[in-house]
Amino acid sequence: MRRFAVVLVALAALAAPSTALAGGGGAFVLHGPAGLAAGDTWIAQIRVVGCIGTAYNAPTAVTITQRGTGRTLTFPGRRAGAVGHYTARVVFPAAGEWTYAAKVNGWAMETTGPFVVRPAKQQSRLLAALPPAGAVLLVLGTGVLLRRRRA
Repeated sequence: MRRFAVVLVALAALAAPSTALAGGGGAFVLHGPAGLAAGDTWIAQIRVVGCIGTAYNAPTAVTITQRGTGRTLTFPGRRAGAVGHYTARVVFPAAGEWTYAAKVNGWAMETTGPFVVRPAKQQSRLLAALPPAGAVLLVLGTGVLLRRRRA
């Protein structure tokens, strides 16, 4: 009986890593989006852990879904330093209510939301013209000052 128990424990130890790689762990987004407007980029930070809390590397992604329309977009994660750490560059294309899900090996591990994405800011033409106009005035003003110093 004791030998059977030892064999059972050994098999369980061998099965644990494969269970984690098969999606038995979890993915956690460390910080959710806040204060975003349509077109803004959110750098999602993802941590992947196995069923026993050990970090591991696996294909990750963040999927966002717009409530009401059902529009879904997926952004792949990229390794970011330590084992099990990933980032994904997520762009919200439109204003409205959105949810997001962290995925490992294609399986949704965490769904959060809804949260609101504001409409994109409309920049007036006058405000868009101010920086170039300011640069022109700076150059003209510098030229006038240099002429006065010479005279």
